[in-house]
Amino acid sequence: MTSLSQPTSTLASVNSTGINNTVTSSPKIRLSKLEDKIYFGINIFCNLYFIIPLIWICFHRNSFIVKQRSFILTLIGGISSFLSAKTNLASQNYNVSCAFTYYSRVVFMFIAQVCFVSRAFRLILLYRLNDYKLNQLNHKEFIQKTQNGDINESNIYYKSFKKTSDKKFVYLIMPFLIIFDFIMGFFLKDTLIQKIFVIGNYNLNDRILYHSQFSSSSKIPEHFKGINESMTNLFKVPRYTSYFFIILYLIIVLIFIFTKIKDDQKFGIKFDCFSNAIISLITQLFHEFLCTNKAKDMIAKQINPIYTINNVTKNGIIFFVFVDFFIQLTSVIIPLIKCIQEKQINENHNNVHINNLQYFYSILQSPAFMDELKSIALQEFVAEDILFWENYCTLQKITNRSIKRYEERYNNNNNNRNPFNMYNNNNYIHNYYSINDYNLNLENNHIDNPYYPILPDLLPYYNVFYHIFIDPNVHVPQNIYQVLHNNPVVGVFDGAKNEVVESMYMSIFPRLLQNSRKQIQNLN
Repeated sequence: MTSLSQPTSTLASVNSTGINNTVTSSPKIRLSKLEDKIYFGINIFCNLYFIIPLIWICFHRNSFIVKQRSFILTLIGGISSFLSAKTNLASQNYNVSCAFTYYSRVVFMFIAQVCFVSRAFRLILLYRLNDYKLNQLNHKEFIQKTQNGDINESNIYYKSFKKTSDKKFVYLIMPFLIIFDFIMGFFLKDTLIQKIFVIGNYNLNDRILYHSQFSSSSKIPEHFKGINESMTNLFKVPRYTSYFFIILYLIIVLIFIFTKIKDDQKFGIKFDCFSNAIISLITQLFHEFLCTNKAKDMIAKQINPIYTINNVTKNGIIFFVFVDFFIQLTSVIIPLIKCIQEKQINENHNNVHINNLQYFYSILQSPAFMDELKSIALQEFVAEDILFWENYCTLQKITNRSIKRYEERYNNNNNNRNPFNMYNNNNYIHNYYSINDYNLNLENNHIDNPYYPILPDLLPYYNVFYHIFIDPNVHVPQNIYQVLHNNPVVGVFDGAKNEVVESMYMSIFPRLLQNSRKQIQNLN
């Protein structure tokens, strides 16, 4: 079998003038072959395929479909994927330096992979967090553990997960990783250039294909030994990062296979992360195979299909372009289509009575939809909202029953009707209620007077509710802490409740309408 004749002749002529400071004089754009014309068309399509959706999705950044995937990670990952695909495609039609492809791998592809891996682990951690909350803090657990004094707020263990994934990682850890990777790559390249390397622009495909056939045992032509050694050393940083991401992809795939991460949305975030992990893992593994001595020997001997695949994919570079296109499809284009569809559906049903906030209150008070709401809240990472509502209703139920009992018991005692003086028996409520009494019956769960003082024995419930569900760093319409400790009234959490319900109305209610519109219309 013969070796790669065209790359050999090209490089022989290129290096006949010397290894250093070599610049070719071929046309600026290669369009002579059909393959060149196809890649030129893909280059143009790449601009439209990436830029338009990335700009468009910015207008939907407040949509919960985009927030679920983290807008900032999606945007940074999308831009990096575009630059990675563009630089890899450019070498198919233009003469570029080896550093052009090198920095594509070291910087742009690295950033895109970091963003994708972060989004996948963010999904896994937030899903586990919300699942833990739903199992840990149902309304019975809230009552029982408050009475026993041993309630553990689930946010104590996982409170920083969402903040870390959405802010700290993006603004602190991720820049550090990128800068470290760039510095490592820059100093390695600078060191190699000072020793021996080809400087200038040339047909990089010929050089890469020619380099891909030399294994450690191959007899390398004398004129190419320096370049071959430099290229091998130069791409060590991308190869080491590739090993690192292969391990992470494998972990992500195994987690999705062996854990129950639900997503009832077709082409939802689970499909996004799971499919990208599989595609990236397969392409990375195959590219690493092309770099092995066995594959290089097969390429040198022109053994198919490895020889043909290596030529067609330019030693695996086109695989990376395919991955960038696929990530753009699942992470940006599909969510964008979902946002547009959701907006159209909302506009078509804008004046329908089931779409208003008051009707959503009636849905929240219907036990028939509670399980589905919890399932949606779990997938949207807003389990704390549905838990707030459920435990708020439980707190109101306890308060309502206690007030009724108090009114019945002390109705005839006008001189001693201050609730703060009447409940001296700390075991009163504990003896009056049993756990079986806390099956919610929301029809009788309304307190007419929100300024009614909180009965003393109910204060532990209100204090626990405050520490679990009220974030002191978030502004609320009223100063809950001061009201609770200076002038405690039963309506202390009403303002926060309104905010939470409005949040659920914007986040989980559209998904509920999408899944169960007919059932909701039949709700009396």
